[in-house]
Amino acid sequence: MKRARIRKTDQENLDRLWIESPSGGEKVSIPASELMSYTSGALNVIKSDLEGMDFEVIYSLRDEIKKSKPVVCAEFLIQSEEAKRFYELMAGMDYEIFQNIAPRNSRMFGFQPFRIDQTTQVIEKGIYDLIAAPIGSERTALWHEMSVKSSRLRVDEAFVSFADGDYGNTIRILKSSQCEKDQQAIFLMAHCCLLEKKFDDAAAAIKLAIDRYGATNEAYIVLARASLNLDRYAEAEASARAAANLTPTDHLAYFLLARACWQMNDKNGAEKAIEEAMRLAPENEAYSKLSSSIRRTDNVGENS
Repeated sequence: MKRARIRKTDQENLDRLWIESPSGGEKVSIPASELMSYTSGALNVIKSDLEGMDFEVIYSLRDEIKKSKPVVCAEFLIQSEEAKRFYELMAGMDYEIFQNIAPRNSRMFGFQPFRIDQTTQVIEKGIYDLIAAPIGSERTALWHEMSVKSSRLRVDEAFVSFADGDYGNTIRILKSSQCEKDQQAIFLMAHCCLLEKKFDDAAAAIKLAIDRYGATNEAYIVLARASLNLDRYAEAEASARAAANLTPTDHLAYFLLARACWQMNDKNGAEKAIEEAMRLAPENEAYSKLSSSIRRTDNVGENS
């Protein structure tokens, strides 16, 4: 059976479509609602691949979508205005939106759903598919499980990127991987943000880790380092002291505590902290250097 082809939408009226006959003859404009007269039974799926016209077609079918609640799949360019409008339209009709992160046109890995909360979260590809399904449906429950697996794959990809020394790309991958659900991923995000000098982001990530997974020495060390670079010396002092209390043998905690105390003009506290750091790691030249600086002056030190 031959199929009529949708050539373009009527830009003056998004509820009308231009249709080309199967023989390639005259094109006519018809109400989008009339398309449904060619279907029989329940409408389960809408798949759109219309070279930039996807949103207009889906918008024109919004009444039928509200009625039948089909799965809706459409193709978009990365960060396009149409993708944003599609997300807002479908979310407004109580749909959840997923990105297919499988290789395009792949038969072996045809569908790997990845749930997104806004279109800026999509994994960066030139062209990608967005799939929407009604909230609470059996399909979305299954896709949620698949999305967790897809997220884990993205976290694994981030660790590979980190090993390659590409910290900026690691951050980009993690931001699109729902990393807040993975403790290791949150710590990786925080460390990469420190290395990329994104200290506010590092502090935010590690505070999330503490809230979700509890306090650890490593978390407080990261927070102390970020706070020092943000000139938040009281927070740095509290974080370093907490790290030292959790792990009294951690010389780095005492070094960070010394720096924070010194910046707050607490020379006595700085001297005690750096002495403990040097006792635990006497070969560390950075600790000896800071100790000499503290002893030489009563002035506020400089961040190293």
